[in-house]
Amino acid sequence: MFAERKQRRELRRKIRVTSFRARALLPKVGLGLGNPDEVREFYKLCSERTYLERELDKCESRKLIEQATQLAIEIPATPQWWLDDNLDGNMPPEAVTSWLSEPGRRSIAKLVKEERRKNIEWWVKTVTPVFGALISLLGLIIALISISKK
Repeated sequence: MFAERKQRRELRRKIRVTSFRARALLPKVGLGLGNPDEVREFYKLCSERTYLERELDKCESRKLIEQATQLAIEIPATPQWWLDDNLDGNMPPEAVTSWLSEPGRRSIAKLVKEERRKNIEWWVKTVTPVFGALISLLGLIIALISISKK
């Protein structure tokens, strides 16, 4: 849990640094004033940022899938909810990595939130009457003790 949180935080930090460095080169590259090394560096940074964002998406997807699995939520195989790294379709199925798209992550997060809310509601509905009965019995015992001492 902590290692995954640390990994996500590190990925976010790297994305910020890469974006900052790419934005510094953007005016030169965008106006065609940059030398070839700056242009290469800019495209390298853009590619690196895309890779880091994809890795962050994979981490967040794993976290949500783990939460959904713990709550016994079935994750639908809706095609719009999933992305994979098989861009040209030539990879063997066992080598393809799949992760949730942004709409898929939102939907799964909503399902997890609803399931947790249902779980808390069930506990409140179950425990409240038990506590009420215990408090009533305690009051009855105190009343009986006070009457018997008179």
